[in-house]
Amino acid sequence: MGKNIIITEQQMDKLAQIILNQIFGRLYGSNVDTPTTNLENITDKDFYSKILKQLNAPVTDENLKFLVAWRQSEGKAGKYNPFNTTQKMPGATNFNTVGVKNYQTLQDGIDATVKTLTNGRYGCIVNGLKNDIGAKNISTNCINDLRTWGTGDLIAKVITGYEKGATPKPSSITA
Repeated sequence: MGKNIIITEQQMDKLAQIILNQIFGRLYGSNVDTPTTNLENITDKDFYSKILKQLNAPVTDENLKFLVAWRQSEGKAGKYNPFNTTQKMPGATNFNTVGVKNYQTLQDGIDATVKTLTNGRYGCIVNGLKNDIGAKNISTNCINDLRTWGTGDLIAKVITGYEKGATPKPSSITA
């Protein structure tokens, strides 16, 4: 008989994710690869999943693809702020002169992103995610919201690249 090994629930979840990725491919068959960011033991997929859950949107391959493409389109971002929001939070500092923030914690970054998305200016994006209309559809149908955010048509271009076989290369959440 072998030795008993005790692992935490978090370690078990991570192991299950690795096994599922090995069996079904990244994001269960989609061409989006979400790198692991060793940040409070959270992966990029976990970060985006938390945002989607707070928005009451389903965690699907297409919604995840949209968020990965958005993050990549934003380029260099503030700490815990992959979408470059300027939402004020306690203890946040400026990342740049535009007012993009560095957040003190991962949860602050998630909360700031959700607060920004639900401030009334990004309803198309939020509804697209809630209704899981697809990454490409959100990036094209919600172009006015994305222009307001400042990203514009870059997300659609990134998604087109993914469809042609490009590998996602988003910057670190902990920038």
